[in-house]
Amino acid sequence: MAALTRIGEFLLFTLQVIWTVVLVLTSYVLGRPLGGHALKIGRISPLLLTLHDVRYSGALYRRDYTYTFTATSLSVAFHLPRPSYPRWFTLSSHSLFYVSSTSDISVSTLDVTFWVFPYLARRTAGQWASVELDGFRIRVHKSNATPYWIQKLRQNVVTALLQGEIYRLDDFWTKVQFAGVSESFAPGRSVRRRRKGVHRDAPPPSTNTDTDELRISASARQLHLHNTEGRVYTFGVVDAQLRRDWDQDRGSFVLVVEEARWVKVHWLFQRTPTPWWSQIVTSITQFPLDVAHVLRHPMSTVNIYATRTDITFDEFRIRDASLVVQALTILRAKTANMGINWADVLFDAVIHTFVRP
Repeated sequence: MAALTRIGEFLLFTLQVIWTVVLVLTSYVLGRPLGGHALKIGRISPLLLTLHDVRYSGALYRRDYTYTFTATSLSVAFHLPRPSYPRWFTLSSHSLFYVSSTSDISVSTLDVTFWVFPYLARRTAGQWASVELDGFRIRVHKSNATPYWIQKLRQNVVTALLQGEIYRLDDFWTKVQFAGVSESFAPGRSVRRRRKGVHRDAPPPSTNTDTDELRISASARQLHLHNTEGRVYTFGVVDAQLRRDWDQDRGSFVLVVEEARWVKVHWLFQRTPTPWWSQIVTSITQFPLDVAHVLRHPMSTVNIYATRTDITFDEFRIRDASLVVQALTILRAKTANMGINWADVLFDAVIHTFVRP
């Protein structure tokens, strides 16, 4: 019965996707919005397989959620796969903007490469596509209206940090600053962990003392995480700052990440050598299941690389951050299993941060 339910849900989702595509294409042909969807293309280059000045707008949830997508160019290209580089299709786009009711997203350059038998060619651990982002920026208007996919990404990273393995961490430090109470700051004790590499200081915070403000900063260098689902997160540089303005009773949060990768690694059974013909037969027979998996969980079938990512929350409240609750819950469970008193841990943390020099 459960299998029939999943099949029905998959068929319903597929029909919804097909119907949306039909509405979008019909809207472009008719030159007017249709069913809450509108597509406009400035110019088409058939020989180059390129669309110029693309603009698409739509609405979801009874038009409570509206969004607009624009791109200066959107091009595709087909390739002859080679054993050393088995790509067959690439998608490229420049100057992408996604504006919605809850967030704004921009990407300078997007390149998506699709592979043929990636596991057989040892290109990936089975992922059919690799995504490369340059100049990736996300702006969330309010933390209590964070988009679902950002919540999932945040949850996955926190879970990997607390429940997975830390393969590498060259440098890590935190700082607490109070501004506005006096002209000088009261920095907390920095925690540093250095193994190798050159330390680079984060940009100094603003010294504006007109308002009473609390700033909590954290930075890390060469952070490599391995979660429990065969994914490896690597971050070259991570800089984060939380600001709390006591006068206006509001806060903001900024996160800057450089050289970020999200890569699927091989399971143990995948590392065992198998005949090439067996891998081809397995890939062909599992292709329909892979297509269904792509439609249901598209992010699980790609590897992602972003040269730089900027995430900004205009209005940020800690009680809206599920990662804080998740982190405290997991940390409390771990300390309980190790026989550590939770109250002592919090008290020692306060002493180390605010009291000790």
